[in-house]
Amino acid sequence: MIFAVLLSHCVAFHVLVQIPSGLLGTRLGRDRGRHVPYLSALAVAAVLTASVLLVALRGEQDTAGLMRLWADFMVRGSLGLAGYVWLARQPAPPAAARF
Repeated sequence: MIFAVLLSHCVAFHVLVQIPSGLLGTRLGRDRGRHVPYLSALAVAAVLTASVLLVALRGEQDTAGLMRLWADFMVRGSLGLAGYVWLARQPAPPAAARF
């Protein structure tokens, strides 16, 4: 039962936060430098994570607990987003095509 709950939370986090932020981050950061897609994806993920947590925990008054939970999600999500952006990168053009 606990495994099913953890799995459903993980799937919900990926569907609501990581997939949209990865797609939007790579789209916004395309052709703008090496680290811009990752930073764009992290910025979108930060906003989406905060939004999801605020909606899910709208009755909570513990701001410090909410910030710790947000930071935990951001650390875990940033690793997944780094992998996604690495996979979605465009290969560098050959050296002869750059000049």
